[in-house]
Amino acid sequence: MLGWSQRLIKSFILPFDTKFLFGFPQFRRFQEVTLTRLHGIAENYNISYNIDARFHQVTDQQQELRESLNNSDQMTQRELSAIKIWLKKLQRTTKKLDLKMSSLEETMTERNKQVTKDNKIRDTNVSNLTSHFISQKRVMDQLVKDNSLLKKGMEMFREVVKRQGVRIATLEEQIRGATKNEILPPSSLVAPQELNRTPDNKPLVSPGNEPEAMALEHRMAKLRLKHDQRKKLQDEQQQQLIPGKSGVAPMASHRQNEIKNMSFPEGETHDIQTTGPSLSMTDKPFSIVETTLEKTSGMETTRRPPQQATKEEPPGIEATRTPHVTGNKPSSIHAPKLHITEGKSSVMHTTNPPPKVTEVPRHIEQRTKMPGTICNVDSMLSFPSSSTENYATFGKGLREALHEFSICSWVKTNASYIGTILSYATEDNDNKLVLYGRNGEAYDSLHFVIGDPAFRELPMVPLTDGNWHHVCFIWSSIQGKYWFYVDRRLSSTGSRFQKGYEIPPGGSLILGQEQDSLGGGFDSSESFVGHLAGFAVWNRALSPGEVSGIATGKGLPRGTILKLADASALHGLVQRVDCTCLEHCL
Repeated sequence: MLGWSQRLIKSFILPFDTKFLFGFPQFRRFQEVTLTRLHGIAENYNISYNIDARFHQVTDQQQELRESLNNSDQMTQRELSAIKIWLKKLQRTTKKLDLKMSSLEETMTERNKQVTKDNKIRDTNVSNLTSHFISQKRVMDQLVKDNSLLKKGMEMFREVVKRQGVRIATLEEQIRGATKNEILPPSSLVAPQELNRTPDNKPLVSPGNEPEAMALEHRMAKLRLKHDQRKKLQDEQQQQLIPGKSGVAPMASHRQNEIKNMSFPEGETHDIQTTGPSLSMTDKPFSIVETTLEKTSGMETTRRPPQQATKEEPPGIEATRTPHVTGNKPSSIHAPKLHITEGKSSVMHTTNPPPKVTEVPRHIEQRTKMPGTICNVDSMLSFPSSSTENYATFGKGLREALHEFSICSWVKTNASYIGTILSYATEDNDNKLVLYGRNGEAYDSLHFVIGDPAFRELPMVPLTDGNWHHVCFIWSSIQGKYWFYVDRRLSSTGSRFQKGYEIPPGGSLILGQEQDSLGGGFDSSESFVGHLAGFAVWNRALSPGEVSGIATGKGLPRGTILKLADASALHGLVQRVDCTCLEHCL
């Protein structure tokens, strides 16, 4: 641009004579002013030219800025969409947590009610136990008192028995003395001559008639005993008539009063065995001692029937009689122990020892198959262990969409958790319908899932006690109502559970495992361990009467769409048992 201004100056100034022009000072000023202005014009032209370049540069920068803004806008939109997705997930998680918290609150409320009820029952039981303990203590105190009274009575009884032994010895001495002195009684006390006649010891027996001989010998022994008894009775009466010997009778009456005054607790039976003085009498019948005790002390003796009283025993057998004191009859006291020995043969007139009792073996009844009462189960599936290989599949699954359903089955398990009874999965949701209880949960519950994440928690007690229980899960999408029955009783119910929801057909239906993917993704902690019998599915909601009818063994209601017989395959160690009645399944 500077060369152009020089050319312009030369075009105006060169025509004049340079010497002439420089000679005038005005021309010089004009020249300076002109040069100054020309320089300003040149600078302004340069500025305008640079402005266009800058405008182009600013336009380019604006375009770049617009592109960067568009890129940032797109990134912002992507981030917002990701945030929306995370927000939806967070809402689902929050909803699950709210449901869990609500169910936990309900469970805690129920548990608190149950604990309160149990505490009341426990307090009642404790009070009843305390009162029972107090009554038992009173009974024990009374027993202690009765025991002390019994001990006193026993001491008195021993003393009486001892005195009776002394009296018997005295009577024997008196009888022997009277026999030696041969003092005859008055005529009124003399027995007839027929009674003094002693039969022969060895009657004649014809050969070949041994049974009759034995019977005759028994009769003769009885006659001898009766004769001796009569004779000794006469001797006793004779001794009572002897002067100076009359003090025996008052003593006997005194002892009789002592024994009658002995008291024992009523309503109790005491078996007391007391061994009195052992008397060994040779050629002296026992009847005189027995008669003497009856006459002097008023004691009652226990006799057996005639067919049991007389019995032949080998020589040397000692007849033992043990007195018994019975609480119901305190006055009945048997004679003390006596040992009687008579030569070679001993005829026993005392109580025979009890015969040996041979224990008859009990008849062991054979276990027979009892008729069943619940005969509508058709078959049973057994799941022996918590393995992911143990499950049953239904090939056809659900053939139609369900807006209502009822699932009923008999369940028996010894595990601490219920496991997965049923799971139904589709391609878009692996938890379309699930009934499961996981091992290791913080509290016992059974999850009833329809279209994940919607579910309800159901009480599990008493399903894990090892007994058969009938369960029914019923759901209707009309109001979102559901019912859970255990052994004909309504255990849980609610509404607004997947209202208007539809369970689609064409999925994978499995018993015993929970599906985390279509037909797979099993977890051993969610496996079912136990027995399922009479499993059936209806496409409608059953009434309470129909549920009760199934549980009591009546026929199945109409509308069944699946039964255990429809299971297409059994996997692992699962076994099927064909049993019409529930009682015959195991």
